Amino acid sequence: MAKQFAIMRGGKLKTGEMRGSIAHVSRSQNTPNADPDKRHLNYAVVGPAWDDARAIQAAVEQQTPAKYRKDAVRLLEFVVTASPGWFAENPEKAESYFEHAVAFYQREYGTENVVSAVVHRDETSPHMHLYVVPLDPETGKLNAKKLFGGRGDMSRRQTAFANHMQEFGVERGKRNPARQHTHVRDWAAGHADLDKREAALAARETAVAADVQKAANNEGN
Repeated sequence: MAKQFAIMRGGKLKTGEMRGSIAHVSRSQNTPNADPDKRHLNYAVVGPAWDDARAIQAAVEQQTPAKYRKDAVRLLEFVVTASPGWFAENPEKAESYFEHAVAFYQREYGTENVVSAVVHRDETSPHMHLYVVPLDPETGKLNAKKLFGGRGDMSRRQTAFANHMQEFGVERGKRNPARQHTHVRDWAAGHADLDKREAALAARETAVAADVQKAANNEGN
């Protein structure tokens, strides 16, 4: 049996990036790699309705201190998923998988700081976007540098996350110190490219099937 992996990526968002991310998550901007016919399958695990961009923004503002630097990191964004094969083999466990993942971040950063968690099922692979306000409990101020940390902190978090999710039969990917961490934006871009390639392949297969059927009809005539 092939190994299945717990997957998570993280990044830091300043004000402009945050608004763009919320627009993507809520589908208030065009998302070419998302299937409109499957949009009703998206849902929020915590926080406002998944498609209410204003409410998500308001949830962020409510947890943000009144005073912060204009260039401050406003949110930590994490994308959580698993190997595609895991979802294919365990469709009935997907909802519990994401709920259990949220519990990890609530423990890591504080329940009140996890202001939104949205599952997308309108793309090829189910995945969850999770927003954390980087509020330092010791100072009451935003401090993404401290709470997100560096490469070593992210590696530790990857391990802790995989351990938290192991009851679902997933494990951590192999550690590679030479490998650069994939930023959540780069992961999303690669994910979108994969969706486009799969859509192009499906379209090609449909066209070939149509040609075969047409040829068969002509022979019948």
